[in-house]
Amino acid sequence: LSTKPRGTNVDAQGIVVQDGGKGELIGNEVYGIGTAGVSIAGGARPNVLRNHVHGCWAAAVRVSDGGGGVLKQNVIARTPRGVVLLSKADPMLDGNTITGATDAGVHAADGALGRLQHNSIVENKTNVVVAAGAAPVLEHNTISRSSSAGVHVHSGGLGTFRANDIADHPTAGVLVEDGGQGQFDSNRIHDNPRTGVLMRNGMAEFHKNVIIDSDVGVLCSAQSHGLFSMNFIRNHREHGLKVEGRSRTRFQRNTIAHVPHAAVLLAAQACPVLTDNDIGFCQGPAVHCTEQSTGSFAGNTIHDHRGPGFLVDDSCPEIRGCTISEGASEAVLYRNKGQGALTKCQILKHKGTCVAVTDQSNPVIMDNVISDGAGDGIVVSESRAQIQ
Repeated sequence: LSTKPRGTNVDAQGIVVQDGGKGELIGNEVYGIGTAGVSIAGGARPNVLRNHVHGCWAAAVRVSDGGGGVLKQNVIARTPRGVVLLSKADPMLDGNTITGATDAGVHAADGALGRLQHNSIVENKTNVVVAAGAAPVLEHNTISRSSSAGVHVHSGGLGTFRANDIADHPTAGVLVEDGGQGQFDSNRIHDNPRTGVLMRNGMAEFHKNVIIDSDVGVLCSAQSHGLFSMNFIRNHREHGLKVEGRSRTRFQRNTIAHVPHAAVLLAAQACPVLTDNDIGFCQGPAVHCTEQSTGSFAGNTIHDHRGPGFLVDDSCPEIRGCTISEGASEAVLYRNKGQGALTKCQILKHKGTCVAVTDQSNPVIMDNVISDGAGDGIVVSESRAQIQ
């Protein structure tokens, strides 16, 4: 069946399944439709298999009002929106190709659900958009080569993203902003030119993801307060992790390594919490706190850094119970009125001065173990430090 309505009625729909309808749509070509090529609504549950839906004026497939069913091995192409999920829609999309959308490949909003697995969602303006209470589950999809973000969760969007391959997006592999949430587990987020994960005033959680090969691996700003745990963040061209703009995001048990500059950069009054992370193998400082950032560092392992382990520059972090070792420079350098507390840390095997305090800095240094260094233990110049 080849379906194209006559005339130019922008409200026309190609195939409509509604009011509990079922049936099978197999091997059709649907194109040139106004509102939607295929519309599923009102609790309908059809099987939509191996169709080619393209060239529609608004959406190729629209599922709404509790509609569901199975959409499998379809090609959905060249529309403003490829698949639209609205108002408690709950379909299964499996093995489809969704490409060429000028707005979004998949757009979920208004409390939509749905499960998307093993789909190729590629070369859309934004590949996946989740907003307004929608909570789809996306697993084992290829999400690549958009012209903006791979996954964009915003305005109260939720969702679970598990074991997807997310690559080659100029804005960010994953963008969470404006109250967006969501759970991201075991995804591979890689080769995104600017940022792997960008969170602006977002609240998402990221667990056990591999985030590699971007300018910045993770950038949290604008009062974000999400959670990153057990992620592998490495091989970035600038920083593994950058936190700014009063973000209060928590980072626990991540590996952040192999970058040419600071592995962790705190700026613009950032105040994150970093606990039990492994941070090392960086050409610059392992952690650089600047621009009146604060933040808390507890139980982290800092090692193999060319610059200081901690560079505290016009900032006031709390560094407690960390192990700082095997550095080519200082373990901790306070400068430019740096403040904060350095307590109960193990500072071992540094080639430079272990703790240096300069440029009118005034930290509290208390109950640390400093040993096996090639340079001096603590050096204070043009500053005040409370040492106990």
